[in-house]
Amino acid sequence: MNRAVAVVHLDALPDDLAPLLKKVKKETAFRCGFFPFFYGIGTQLVLIIDGAISQKLDVLRCVDKFDNQWSIIQSIFVVQSGTGLVESGKTWGQVFTGKFQHAIFTALA
Repeated sequence: MNRAVAVVHLDALPDDLAPLLKKVKKETAFRCGFFPFFYGIGTQLVLIIDGAISQKLDVLRCVDKFDNQWSIIQSIFVVQSGTGLVESGKTWGQVFTGKFQHAIFTALA
């Protein structure tokens, strides 16, 4: 499986992350040259938010629970600019992706 890191800078955190996550998956697959049935792309998503984060974000609900052999959101890191890391969540595959996720977390912290 290939890995990708997507960084998305937003003015504010949207109420519903589903459309954004769908767009990130599609863009990641396209930009990484995804070819169906041969491999999936495990994406580590970093969301940088300029505005205040008023609601509690359940990042574990946002990561993909199953390998769909396409573009998979394996981890999400939500950072409020100026204050640092707010929340992070990881899904399956820690044996393979854990070192990458740990490196991202360390760089953001």
